[in-house]
Amino acid sequence: MFILNNITKLKRCFSPLGLSLLIIMLNSELFALNDKDKIPVTYQHIEALKFSNAVQCIYQDSKGFMWFGTWNGLYKYDGYKLTAYKHDPDNPNTISDDVIVAIHEDKHPIESNKKYLWVGTRYGGLNRFDLIQESWTHFKHHPTDTTSVSNNTILSILEDSRGTLWIGTGGGGLNRMDRENGKFSRFGNRPDLNSDVIICMCEEQQAAQESKGNIWLGTDRGLVKFDPGNDRFIPYPCNSDQYQTYAKGPVKAVYEDKKGQLWIGMRNGALFQFDRKNEKFSLDPHNPVNTNLKKRKKILSLYEDEQGFLWVGTDKGLYLIKKESDKTHTHYLLTHNPEIKSGLSSNIVLSLYKDKTDVVWIGTVAGINKIDLKRKPFKTYQRNSSGSDGINHNYVKTILNDRNGDLWIGTWGGGVNFFNRKTNRWSYFLDDTPEPYRLSSNNIHTLYEDSKGNIWIGTDNGLD
Repeated sequence: MFILNNITKLKRCFSPLGLSLLIIMLNSELFALNDKDKIPVTYQHIEALKFSNAVQCIYQDSKGFMWFGTWNGLYKYDGYKLTAYKHDPDNPNTISDDVIVAIHEDKHPIESNKKYLWVGTRYGGLNRFDLIQESWTHFKHHPTDTTSVSNNTILSILEDSRGTLWIGTGGGGLNRMDRENGKFSRFGNRPDLNSDVIICMCEEQQAAQESKGNIWLGTDRGLVKFDPGNDRFIPYPCNSDQYQTYAKGPVKAVYEDKKGQLWIGMRNGALFQFDRKNEKFSLDPHNPVNTNLKKRKKILSLYEDEQGFLWVGTDKGLYLIKKESDKTHTHYLLTHNPEIKSGLSSNIVLSLYKDKTDVVWIGTVAGINKIDLKRKPFKTYQRNSSGSDGINHNYVKTILNDRNGDLWIGTWGGGVNFFNRKTNRWSYFLDDTPEPYRLSSNNIHTLYEDSKGNIWIGTDNGLD
């Protein structure tokens, strides 16, 4: 007895073309939104920008512009076009090097009328870009100046909650910059720091009040905690059999999740959790990233979304993982498929960044991808063998969403399919349906709802 108020009695008004109001073809499949099928991402929402480059780092500035650090220059994206910033040896007002490793904008500017972007390069030291004047200032290592940056390889930049700017270098240890005078204090070549190669940094945010402000350093020899109040480093060596076996070598990513859990991603593929209370490492063997460690995938980037999924960028694809119990994880693996144009552009995921509009930007060795987390994922309805639960024909010609929120789907060969969203049930109207709901043809051109809620159906044999 459903939909009686929505269908008129059949009226034969011959029209050779029908009412061509809306024609939709979706590769012989109908995609319909379904709130019950919430997955964290689908390939339909990944879009690649049109430049082929390794994107090492990603940042959004205070005005909303996206910045991409690549192996061939710095790029600004305004939502429509890319602007390139590249080194010109004949022009001092350009960036000092084209291999970009780190990007950061002042959160606590020294001058209120100035906006600076800090850019770390592989070979050209630290750059400061005046976002208003569009001018460059270079900070390079000078062997005779102990107040210069300690090394020209800048691997990481962190501004802490106190407004102090920290620079991690590739051989000169950690540097603290005085932004007022441009001088650097060096922390390197000391016994309590296990290496002078500072790959990544993370400031504690969710920890107890007494330990807030500590900075965790990922070096090429493991994990180090830095107490900036006392200028003290505390290295954390291997203290478990699992760590000894799998976590030797560089730490590529350190990330604190919303629960205060510290995650450590290793270049050899192990993903560790660190219990700061007990100061112990643990490796969850049930975590999908930690399976088949002998295959030696590399963890390159980490990020946690609002649903609690940990995004793990590796050189074997992008993992999305959520722990449900001690032995159960919900997980997805996104990989590059050359047959999917809107899919991930490469399996090597170098960087992850969520902007202010809940778009996650994914930097790979083959350009940039983005996923809009606010857009709902899709469920696919296709004809099944029984034809009793779902659409009865894959050739979808037109779709109508009526005033009740229900769907009318006009097919070419399967008549009209009706989907009741409240009951999730399907009904069908064909040329052999009993009167008064029989159609004049199963080939549907268009559907229309009038002001009284009646549904008009344009077929290749007239108007029903």
